[in-house]
Amino acid sequence: MPNSNGKIVGNVDPPNEFGVYQANVEINGVLKGPKSAFFPKEWTPQQVIDAINEASINKVNIKNNKYTGKTRTGMEIEFILRNDKIISAYPIY
Repeated sequence: MPNSNGKIVGNVDPPNEFGVYQANVEINGVLKGPKSAFFPKEWTPQQVIDAINEASINKVNIKNNKYTGKTRTGMEIEFILRNDKIISAYPIY
């Protein structure tokens, strides 16, 4: 991403059945762990937003402000909510 302080380092795990892949991420020179999951590389930003919105319709609370939901294709997405707004979302690998 342009203007980003993060980058993928090392090997990238192959995509799963939904095109979701995972890799190690370095932010400002510090390795973040565990591996991060990413939406399919070929998706546009709008496709990511649409999938997040779709999965949020059937979300289930996991713990505190963390939820999980699925798209109609079965991709699982986790969300972090603050004041009923999604502040973070990522696919499950």
